[in-house]
Amino acid sequence: MPKHEFVVESRQDADNLSLSSFSWNSKGELWRDGLSEEDHVSLEDEFISYINDSLNWLPTWNPSTKTEGMGLNHYGDTVISGQNLRVFRGILQAWTDLLGYAPENIVLKGSYFTIVGVEDSGQYEKLEYKKTILIKHLQKLIRMIDRAVEEDKCILHLGI
Repeated sequence: MPKHEFVVESRQDADNLSLSSFSWNSKGELWRDGLSEEDHVSLEDEFISYINDSLNWLPTWNPSTKTEGMGLNHYGDTVISGQNLRVFRGILQAWTDLLGYAPENIVLKGSYFTIVGVEDSGQYEKLEYKKTILIKHLQKLIRMIDRAVEEDKCILHLGI
């Protein structure tokens, strides 16, 4: 399953980094020299797509095109900095709070798909998550945002 990576970076470094600046270790985790466990977190593409409408409220910077935008660059890099970190934190905290009311086995409605050549085959994908794990990842990203605010850094998002 494709994943979106989030990394705490200095703004200067974020403008010069891309997914090709990183690799993956033997556990399938993001790696770069000097990158600590506290500096990054991954979220599944399907979950990012599920909450994407609310992420589109987030003012962002695209370092590849050097343009401002709204939301995450799904297939590229995005920088979230300054006051926009507070917006990002608020959106993620709202989702974390909402998911706190969910059962331990969360089932969300994903994308609609059909099987080519099979009549009436359309159905929605089921996105299944363990509540504790999903919330743990969201809380880690929130802590990373808090750190970025305190240290005058940014969050670099690496799309799929």
